[in-house]
Amino acid sequence: MSLYSAIQFVTVSLLYREGSNLGDFQFLYIDLFLIIPIAVFMSWSKPYPKLCVKKSTANLISPKIIIPLLGSISIILAFQLGIYNYIKDSLAELPWYVAPTPGDDDAVKSTDNTLLFLYGNYQYILVALMLTVGPPYREPATSNHAFIITITTTTFMSTLLMFVNPDSGLGDLMDLTWASDWPKFVLVLAASVNYGILELGDKFLFLRVAKLYKRFFGKPGSKKKFKNLKREFKSLGTP
Repeated sequence: MSLYSAIQFVTVSLLYREGSNLGDFQFLYIDLFLIIPIAVFMSWSKPYPKLCVKKSTANLISPKIIIPLLGSISIILAFQLGIYNYIKDSLAELPWYVAPTPGDDDAVKSTDNTLLFLYGNYQYILVALMLTVGPPYREPATSNHAFIITITTTTFMSTLLMFVNPDSGLGDLMDLTWASDWPKFVLVLAASVNYGILELGDKFLFLRVAKLYKRFFGKPGSKKKFKNLKREFKSLGTP
């Protein structure tokens, strides 16, 4: 949920820079058709059949949680900035490009809005897929059929939005503008690379950085009194 807020914050901030914003039904689509189903069904994974010796993190305000969160936000920000710069550098001179018009009642409709909205939809889905807890605490995400169906459906719906006619009722409702096929391919490609880097960071980088941070900057001992008492009794040889 933190990353969902971060993704939307970055998208809206970039559009605010142009005097624009996401449309009402774009917000509604993200909240109602993406976030709620994904958040509900990703928790349906059953517990792993074998108990793990090491328990999962109990403290949400810890380097093990905060550093991966900040790392993921940095990657999300970098890719959205990349898409934004791609729009400004490569598409702004094309005849079909629609620039944002600040102060206009129809200011929401623009190429910037359309492409950032379509790209953000993929980020919401892929971040949920990356963060779905699996072994050793829960069964693999592939065994959560409701979640897999949700991911497949939301990905299909978000891809389908790319091919909606902007002049149709749905296109007008979603405040979409026309774009050629190449930018849409760039969005899909960027989303795939974005997911790969998030997975690599989550599995091989973020936790190592968290361990290094704890090693060099962490305070000795624990904030939990029972852990400190247990360590004290152990040092005294008390059973």
